Amino acid sequence: MPTYKLTYFPVKARAEPIRYLFHLSGVKFEDNRIDGATLSKLKPSLPLGQLPVLEVDGKQLPQSSAILRFVARQVGLYGANDWERAQADVVLDTLQEPNPQRMRIFQEKDEAKKAELRKTYEAEDLKKNLEKLEKLLIQKKGGDGWFVGDKAGIADAACYSAYTDFLPFVLGKKPDLSNSPKFAALLKRFEGLPQIAEYIKTRPVSAMYTSALDGRNHTKMAQYKLTYFNAKGRVEPTRYMFKLAGVEFTDERLTSEEWGKLKPTLALGHLPILEVGGEKLVQSYAIHRYVARELGFNGSDSIEAAKIDAVSETLREFARYVDEIMGEKNEDNRAKLKATLETKHFPVVVANLDKLLQMNKGGDGWFVGDKISFADIIVYNACCDFYPVMFEKPLDLSGHPKIASLLKRVGEQPKIVEWVESRPTTPM
Repeated sequence: MPTYKLTYFPVKARAEPIRYLFHLSGVKFEDNRIDGATLSKLKPSLPLGQLPVLEVDGKQLPQSSAILRFVARQVGLYGANDWERAQADVVLDTLQEPNPQRMRIFQEKDEAKKAELRKTYEAEDLKKNLEKLEKLLIQKKGGDGWFVGDKAGIADAACYSAYTDFLPFVLGKKPDLSNSPKFAALLKRFEGLPQIAEYIKTRPVSAMYTSALDGRNHTKMAQYKLTYFNAKGRVEPTRYMFKLAGVEFTDERLTSEEWGKLKPTLALGHLPILEVGGEKLVQSYAIHRYVARELGFNGSDSIEAAKIDAVSETLREFARYVDEIMGEKNEDNRAKLKATLETKHFPVVVANLDKLLQMNKGGDGWFVGDKISFADIIVYNACCDFYPVMFEKPLDLSGHPKIASLLKRVGEQPKIVEWVESRPTTPM
């Protein structure tokens, strides 16, 4: 089977219907989401200097509509014969009709004028478009099935993406589908398909659209603010994920004085805190898992997510011993506790991690799947950030070469290298 790599920005826009087809068919692909800075470096190697681009066994295909149709043919979602493919094209072409009017909405800077354009577009062009789609759907089994054939395909995926991802962005609200009940029901059916429902639940939360024409990242995503001390501590895995994903965040590091003022205002009276669009999230592992899900580091499905949890829970087995050490005031007792952790508890954890690693491709790749995940990141943090500081020496992995190789792979990721070299020098 061919290998697929879809490269686009970390947004929905032109790539989302293509992603739907991959997930709907169960065909694996690499969902490569890059920022504007990465595009500026990649641009000279792209066929047309723009995104999206689909790589198929190393060969590049540009233009989103061409990619959408190619993928649909490849995964069997473009109809069973030429006639059905032509019917699908009718739907796709109908979807494209209101584009010039939509572009005027994008280009308008004055908010009052933009509001008028939206109102006109919804009342005229969009209304006509919905009427056509409703008629096309009703022609097929009274509108109670799919646009083409007996299963969801390219036409349904494109309509779902247009009316639930794209048009709410254009209008600033959800489109009114009350006069198109069959079409509205189709969108609900598509959304309820198990593969699509799973993807929607686990995909990164992102904006619909981006502009990267000047090589800078203008992606309108959720605004993240991570508040902690000026240390690695409990939040470094989250920082790693933000950096790996190329997602901007505010890395707020408090002084002792600032912490003293903030503490009484906090629900649980401790850090870290992650703020997302005004909402506050506490507890480091809850934050880790949230960010992993949002940025695509939590596996491709529920099974992979559970395997990642197995790794993180195995690693947490020694956390209570660390807390005991940190809370011990007597230096002699503290030294004994550290020695026990170093010689007894930590080796057991590493041995168990080695077993989990080898369950995936013999331990020669990542803990889960075919790409780096939260599992790899948190193990790297424990072994390369925490251990050398706690025990004032590197972790001896001579008996665990697979783990040693994994840590090397993580540490050699370009964005990890860049972060480790540029981050503030702090204690653990």
